[in-house]
Parts: sequence; structure tokens; C-alpha cells
Amino acid sequence: MLRYPTQPALFFVLALAFSIGWTAISSELARYAAQYGNDVLLKLSLAFYLPSVPLLLTAVVLDEAVDRRVGRHVARTFRAIAGFGGCAAILAALPLPAIQASLPRLLAAVAALGVASSVAFGCSYQLAGRCEPSATVALTLGFVSSAPLVLVLEAALRLGPCCSAQQAAALYEAAAVVAGAGLAAALAVARQQRSYSRQRLRLGASVALSLPRLQQPLLETGQAAADPEAAAPAGGLANHPDGNGEEAATARTAEPALGSQAGGSSEWAPLLRTGAGEAAIDVGMSALSAAASPLARQLSGTSDDLLSNAAPDGSASSAPATLAAVWPAAAALSLGVGASMFLFPFLTQLPPRQLGAMLPVVLFWTRCFADIAGRLLPRLCGGLGPPGRHALLALALLRVATLPLPLLYIAGRLPAFCYSDWLLVAYVAAMWLSSGALNVYAYLLVPRLVPPALTRRATSVMTLSFNAACLAGLLAAVPFSSP
Repeated sequence: MLRYPTQPALFFVLALAFSIGWTAISSELARYAAQYGNDVLLKLSLAFYLPSVPLLLTAVVLDEAVDRRVGRHVARTFRAIAGFGGCAAILAALPLPAIQASLPRLLAAVAALGVASSVAFGCSYQLAGRCEPSATVALTLGFVSSAPLVLVLEAALRLGPCCSAQQAAALYEAAAVVAGAGLAAALAVARQQRSYSRQRLRLGASVALSLPRLQQPLLETGQAAADPEAAAPAGGLANHPDGNGEEAATARTAEPALGSQAGGSSEWAPLLRTGAGEAAIDVGMSALSAAASPLARQLSGTSDDLLSNAAPDGSASSAPATLAAVWPAAAALSLGVGASMFLFPFLTQLPPRQLGAMLPVVLFWTRCFADIAGRLLPRLCGGLGPPGRHALLALALLRVATLPLPLLYIAGRLPAFCYSDWLLVAYVAAMWLSSGALNVYAYLLVPRLVPPALTRRATSVMTLSFNAACLAGLLAAVPFSSP
């Protein structure tokens, strides 16, 4: 499978950009709770996550069709502008008094930010889907690093836990700048990937021209192995999602030349038409490598097991096949994230003792830094590799089993020695430490469960699972939440 060059710093910025808005809002939970009541965090969380789930479900079904119709580069550019540009615009408008002074308007603005953030989130993981694993690691680290960044900004701006809306305006303006930087980074990554795809396409045509004739059966084998993720529609390279520019010109130039090189029989043309751009490189050059010379194998940059990983009947792109393959990782991620989001609204409802009114603030930042530490664990233990699917599911279920504890704490039904703010801090730290590790391990498990042809759709399923679990956890918390 074609792997794009990876610049982890750009993906780190992408994750910072799509996560900083919600982090900035939730860091002000003390001010919002004092202004709108203790259940405001639950209302804000529902407003943020509820609209994103239908959007992501639609994306799983329609993204590939949109890419084929308008071109992958155009589609990615539009998603980047809508996602990151939308986040920047909403964050810039969020400090307006008309929004901050009205809970319905605040919730509407947060809902709009949730939609834009989900688009940016999905766009980021699509861009990382065909990059080296370091891109995904950079995304996960950037996602949780928005919390320290917000903390630094609040310290620099000298914002207290109960600052006024006017004082917090500078925080949202800084977050809007970060979102704008994310837009620039997303457009840069999209341009780099398109440029690299063009270079590889030219290289594929050049290598093909330098090799002897192949027999038609080999070409048919290449056709059967075409990557469904990037396969071109009928009509060849000129109609490929990425073929609305230079790729189409390359195709129109290369096909006649290859036909002439093959003695006028155009045996090479089907190879170019099997799947332009990424798929033509993946399949065509792997086939050439197997049949011809070690030089082509070196130039291809693809693995020899590509053909064995492709679905023989073309079913690899179907949603049922993806779900059947990826469900253990998606289930572990959903249970882990759902448990965290169920617990999150209660951070403002746990009765304080030693820490007084600062307890929600301490719990919030404990949650943030424990999440970061948990996401770093897989990297620190990189030599061990991700645990198996059964171990991940067991950890996720164990976290779910502990959720009655905070409810019993709020109801006053635990032994007296359990009522300590420091025990609450330890519990929150343990929950989000395990949540961070579970999140990363679930994504790292996906390549073990699915062949390369399913990677893109599997990423969309994981993104949908994440957001759906967030919403499910919040909805499950509603009956237990007190105003």
C-alpha cells in the first residue's frame, strides 16, 4: 500500500486545532456552573457531541462516493476548510456578550463548534490513514496536549477559575488562532500528499515503459488486487478522484506510449485503468516487481503481500466487511470512551471537602494530565506492542464496572473513610490514565484486524465509534444528573 511521507509536527498541530475549542470551554466549568447551575457541563457536552454523530454516520456512507465524484483532493480541501475554518470562526465569535449571556445561544454556538470539530477530526484521521504510524501517534498526542496549552494560556492571561466572560475572551481568541494554524497545516498535508501521488504516478509510468511486455493474465491479476479505497471509475486515470488535473494529463500521455511500447496491442493500458493514482502505483508496480526486476521492486515502495491482502471479490470496501473485521477495536474504544464521558459531567457534582470550590478545577486538570500520561504509555512500552483484543475488551469492561462508585459517593452511601477529595483525585487519575492508554491501543490494533484495503473505512468507523460513545455516555448520565 502506498504510504505518504509523514511530518508528525503537522499532524500534532491538526489535533491541537480540532480539540482546543472544547478544551477551552470545559476548562471554564467553574464559571459556567456558577452562572448556569451544576448540570451545565452535561448540557454543554450534549450540545457538543449530539450533532456530530449523524454527520459522521453520513460520512461513513458517502465519503467515498463524494471523493469519486469531485476528486479526493478537492474533497479533502473542502473538509479542511469547513472543519478547521469553522472552528476558528466560531471560537472567534464565542466571547461575544450576546452568546455568553444566554444559555440557549451558548449551547447553539457549542453545537456548531461540535459539528466543525467532528469534520476536522475526521479529516485529520483520513489524512493520517495512509501515512506512517507516527502520524496517528502525533494526532493522539496533539489531541490531549490541548489541555496543557490551555493551562499555559490561562496562566499567561492570568485567568482564574471564576473569571468574567470579558477576561476569557482572549483565551477564545488564542484558540481561534490555533484553529487557523490547523487549517494551514491541513491544507499543507493535502498538497503534499497530492504532489507525492503525482510523483509516484509518473514513476509508475516510467518504470512500466522500461520493462518488457507482460502477459494479459498478469494484468488481470493486478486488476483483481486493485485497492478499492482508491480504485478509479470506468474510464481510466482521467476519471480518477485525483485525476482532475495533472494525473489525467499523465494518463492521456502514458496510455498511448505504453500501448506503442507493447507492440501496438495496448496491453499496458488496462494496468493504468485498474486504479489510477495510489491504486495504480500500489498494484501495478507490485505486479511489475513480481514479474520483472529487483529495480522495480525497489522503486515501488510497496509490500509484496499487497495482493494477498486485497479482497478477491471486491467486497473490501463494504461496511459489513469492515465492521466484521474491526469490531473488537471499535467495541473497546466505545466502552472506554463511553465510561469516561459518563463520568465527566459529575466532576462538578461531587461534594467537595478538603479542596472546597477548587475541587472541580483540580479534577478537570487531573483528568487532562492523566489522559496525556495514558496516551504516552504505549510509546514508553512500544517494544511490547498493543495487547490483544481480549485484553483491551477486559480493561474496557473493568472501567465500566467502576462507574457506580461516583454515584454512590454523591448519594452518601459509601463508608465514611471513602469521603476524601484526594481519593476522588486518585480515582479520576486512574480512570483517565487507563482511558488514554485504551484509546491509543484501540487505534493501534486496527492494522492487525483489517487488510490495507479496509484501512480508510475502518478509520471512519473508529471515528464514528468515538463520537457515538461520547454521546451514549453523556445520555446515560442524564438520569443520574442533578440540576
